[in-house]
Amino acid sequence: MSLKDPIATSSKAGLDFAKIFYKTFDEKRHLLGNIYQDDAQVIWNGNPYVGKEAITKFYTSLPHSETNLLSVDAQPINTKFQEGKPTVLVTCAGDVRLKGLQNAGFTENFVVTAEGSTWKVLRGTFRFHEPAP
Repeated sequence: MSLKDPIATSSKAGLDFAKIFYKTFDEKRHLLGNIYQDDAQVIWNGNPYVGKEAITKFYTSLPHSETNLLSVDAQPINTKFQEGKPTVLVTCAGDVRLKGLQNAGFTENFVVTAEGSTWKVLRGTFRFHEPAP
């Protein structure tokens, strides 16, 4: 297998994952738990949420959103990280408007791993873009 194969596979997986994630985030947020592993961890602007139930509860507490995804980058992670399973680091950036709030830029990172024919989130971090001090 050439080096291009895991990179091409990761790029496609990352883009496909991002499209599914943000469509679900905006339209069917209560289903986001299906995308996370049971013991997943998310850090949202410095606030940790552990386990897919806690993550889903947090996401469903947020106001309605409209996300404009501007860029997606995906890189393969060594398969030793997840006991031979394909694993990808997905980095997304865009703008999101939460109902009642101004449009805000964001960056979000996911570590996703293959479980059968789907990708599940192991870890995620979200950060609104804020001016530097």
